[in-house]
Amino acid sequence: MKFNIFKTKKLMAEKNLTNKKLAELMGVSPQWLGIVLKRGYATFNYVNKLSKALKVKIEDIGEIEDLIWT
Repeated sequence: MKFNIFKTKKLMAEKNLTNKKLAELMGVSPQWLGIVLKRGYATFNYVNKLSKALKVKIEDIGEIEDLIWT
């Protein structure tokens, strides 16, 4: 699932979250989070964890076409 890297990093900055702190909130490794943030793509479950850790709706960071179930 694609997600918006710029929105995600903006939210991180607004909440004063480093990659390490966000990874802790998500329960994932900081190294893997760094890779995911660079490529802008992850599994739905990973993006869901990301949105929960940032306290936003998944639609706020996920690409809308990936959220439509057909």
